[in-house]
Amino acid sequence: MENLASISIRIVGVVSIGLAIAGYWYTYAYYQAMSMEPYDPEIPHFKEAYLVMIVVCLLFYTALAAFGAQFLMMIINYKNLFYVLLVAEILYFLSLGFLWRLENQELAMSIGAATGVANGGLVFQAVTGFIIWAPLVMQWASKRVLQ
Repeated sequence: MENLASISIRIVGVVSIGLAIAGYWYTYAYYQAMSMEPYDPEIPHFKEAYLVMIVVCLLFYTALAAFGAQFLMMIINYKNLFYVLLVAEILYFLSLGFLWRLENQELAMSIGAATGVANGGLVFQAVTGFIIWAPLVMQWASKRVLQ
């Protein structure tokens, strides 16, 4: 059982790094595309909202890659922070919906417009179900390895 647990932790590590790379790639590709297009003057704060969101996403991807590297080396001391990271990503993504409802319509519209293009790299984690299965696997496997 310990061998299966170790393999499971390393799989979470590999997938974490892969998802971080996918997020970086998405962010880079869209940033390149967005820098070629002029910004719509009817959405005055789009650029600022977009840049703030990609910085937040890049921080998430960097943390995800760091956890992935640790899991590959079987360092699981900070697995609880990994769980916090995944919860923070979910709360961040959900909180954007509230920002779309700001009274300042120009700002709300800018945040809404930037949400899709800036945060698309996080969708890889949702589509793969990573945010659900990875914590479950880590919890199960870490108990087996630590016994």
